[in-house]
Amino acid sequence: MVALGYGWRDVEAALGLPPGYTEVGDISAAEKLRILCREVEPLDRESIERIAQGDLRADGVRLQFPDTSGSDLVDDIAAMMMPGCATGGQPRDAFLGAILKRINDIESS
Repeated sequence: MVALGYGWRDVEAALGLPPGYTEVGDISAAEKLRILCREVEPLDRESIERIAQGDLRADGVRLQFPDTSGSDLVDDIAAMMMPGCATGGQPRDAFLGAILKRINDIESS
């Protein structure tokens, strides 16, 4: 910990623990870390790297996502929910706005 430049407050913050959580008597750092390891789910580095590369799986089977043109209703709703849009990010308003946009696009073509 000293060599890496972090202390118990850093450990507590990283684990989402309240400040002072690790201040419990005269327990060695190694023992505190051993006990804290039971509170943290271990990282599965292989899975994290696989997911980061876009290889998503369900029940061991790779998920296939269809190619989209980026012009379906969900894309329109997402665009309506962007910061600065008139809907203010409200899902109902974004849905209705996307439907209205579609109607206007159909009527103008």
